[in-house]
Amino acid sequence: MTRRERLYSFLRPWLERFGIDLLSWPGLNELDRKLARHLPQRGGWFVEAGANDGFLQSNTYHLARFKGWRGVLIEPVPQLASACRKNRPESQIFPMALGSPEQSGSRLSLRFAGLMTGVCGALGDEATETKRAEDGLRIQGLPLECTVLDAPVRTLTEILIESQTPAFFDLLSLDVEGFEVEVLKGFDLERHQARFICLEVRRNHLDEVIQRLSSRYEMIETLYENAEHGDYLFRLR
Repeated sequence: MTRRERLYSFLRPWLERFGIDLLSWPGLNELDRKLARHLPQRGGWFVEAGANDGFLQSNTYHLARFKGWRGVLIEPVPQLASACRKNRPESQIFPMALGSPEQSGSRLSLRFAGLMTGVCGALGDEATETKRAEDGLRIQGLPLECTVLDAPVRTLTEILIESQTPAFFDLLSLDVEGFEVEVLKGFDLERHQARFICLEVRRNHLDEVIQRLSSRYEMIETLYENAEHGDYLFRLR
């Protein structure tokens, strides 16, 4: 954590006590602010996968802290899931990875890289994934140790059922570092629908993701995009 981040983490709770949200918009590339234009102001329900510690780069923190939203956070790295329990008492925490129905009940290997932790094999060859993990650790100021963890796998639908998420809820936010197609295979669109889906997608997966969601959803906005991936907003038809 940088000196600036330590200062902000000290000041933020004090500001929040007085209803000041200046330091309470942690979404990367202002995704949380961009989503707020579309979402109900009070009392919604979210599901966020790739929750990290519940604050850093969270698309749902501001909704929970200032708008009374509740929901589900999914994070497969044990120490980060523990941090979610501390940082997000309004949420149900699921310390597991998401996958397809065929993967449910198994375990997935994860290459730890803090906010850029990903499923081994999701991006192709091991050398590419190792370099990406090392770059991510370096950017975040974390020790350059490419640790491989394993995590239990459930489908998104199984977690929605267990958490008693409503059949129609407000926001699904997925940031699963290249594993989005497998995760969407485990999302039963007949059983649950989110009014909005915010989805980080590798550019080479975008056509397949759009096709998979097309029976229920339309893409309405590109929230952020670079050469490798983009964050896209889908709306229930």
